[in-house]
Amino acid sequence: MARRSKSRGKKENLLIIASSLFILMFIGETIIMLAPRGSGSNVISREELLKYRYIPSPSNFTVMFFGASIKECPLCPETLSNVTQAINSLKRSELFSNTSIVMKVFQCNGFPSCQDKESLVNFKLYRVSQVPLVIISYRGFLVPIDVVGMSPQEIATLLAAWYQILKVAWKPPARGLVVAYFYDGNHTSPYWDIIKKELVSRNVTVVEFGCKSYPSNCTNNIEAYATMLALGISPNNLPLMLVFKDSAIALELQLKGPVNINEIVEKIETLKES
Repeated sequence: MARRSKSRGKKENLLIIASSLFILMFIGETIIMLAPRGSGSNVISREELLKYRYIPSPSNFTVMFFGASIKECPLCPETLSNVTQAINSLKRSELFSNTSIVMKVFQCNGFPSCQDKESLVNFKLYRVSQVPLVIISYRGFLVPIDVVGMSPQEIATLLAAWYQILKVAWKPPARGLVVAYFYDGNHTSPYWDIIKKELVSRNVTVVEFGCKSYPSNCTNNIEAYATMLALGISPNNLPLMLVFKDSAIALELQLKGPVNINEIVEKIETLKES
C-alpha cells in the first residue's frame, strides 16, 4: 500500500539501522529472500521478464526508486526529488571518486497494477509492495531502505553509510559450496565446533563471522559486522548458519537449541554433491 504519513526521528544510529530491515541478496539472476514480501497479482510472461527486467551492474552503486503517481502516492514526488538531490551531491563527493552512482526510477502509475510494462516487471521482480521505496544495489547485495520524511542531506548520509558497509561485506564465491557461521559473544552454539570438524573432514569450506556484541560492539571485526548487516541478520537470528551453493543461499539454520548434527551434515553433503 502507498504510505500516507510518516513520523521519523532524525537521529538514527547508522551503525545499527540495518538490523530492522528486510535485506535481499542478489547474485547473478537469482533473488534470495531472507524475509517474504508481496506484490500485485498481474502475471508476467517469461518473454516480458527477459525483455524488461533491470539487473544493476555489481560494480556500480545503483539506487532504484519505486514510486507511483501523486494520486496513489502523495509522498512520491517530494521523496523522489530528495533522493535525486542526495545522489547528485554524492556524485561530487570524494567517497565515490572510484565508483559510479546510477539512479533508476520505476514509476507505477495505477499502483499496484502498473500501466508501464517495465515498471510492472521490476515491481514484481523486486517484490515491491509499497511506495515510495528505495532499493540499493552494490556488489551483488540488494538493500531496501525507507527514506520517507528524510532531507536530501540525511538521505545522502544514509546512502554513504550503506556504501561503506557493502564495500567491505563478505560475498560467497560464485561457484562451489561454502558454510558460513554467524555469532557474537552472547549468541554461540555448543554444537558448532563439532559441525565444523565434520564439515572440514569432508572438504567443505567453512567461514566464521563473529564479534563481541552485535550490532552495538563489533569494532573487533568490521568484515563480520558489515556482512551481517548486508545480509539483514538481526541479533535474534544468532547463532546462525547459512549454506551458500554457487553464491545463493541454499540452507538456513538457527543453532539456538539442540540440533541433530548428523542430519545437518548429511543435508550439507547432499547439497555439495548435487
